[in-house]
Amino acid sequence: MTQATNPGRELSEGDLALLASRAAVQIDDILLGRPPTRGPIEQLADHLTARLQTVAPSCGATQLVDPATVVVVERAMRATGSSARTLEELVQLARAIAETMRPGSEPASTESRREGLVRARIFCVALSQAAMSSLPSIDEADITHPYGT
Repeated sequence: MTQATNPGRELSEGDLALLASRAAVQIDDILLGRPPTRGPIEQLADHLTARLQTVAPSCGATQLVDPATVVVVERAMRATGSSARTLEELVQLARAIAETMRPGSEPASTESRREGLVRARIFCVALSQAAMSSLPSIDEADITHPYGT
């Protein structure tokens, strides 16, 4: 079942890798002038925004971030040449990329929008690779043969 059919379901790293790959393909379509459709780009942007939320309660700032998402996003940022010294910087960078991916009023033909989409596509590919590399290998999996061999 995909995120599109069950939006409340949590994404695993494998789901995130596939979603990031699909978002990269959809960004390519937009860069080629094909009409944008609602789908992987918005789902990925929504996921990143939701998993990297911060709140500031009355007792001080508290980070409400998913640690697994932080690790994968940080690896993707490093792979794209971006770096963050703090968690706050990482969250800001990821949220900026997520906002760049969202369909806006600015057409894809403008130079700044194209540059943002190219950076977002590079990030999506790196995010997909980082998410896949965080999965355990088949050799590490504790799998028993169903027939006891």
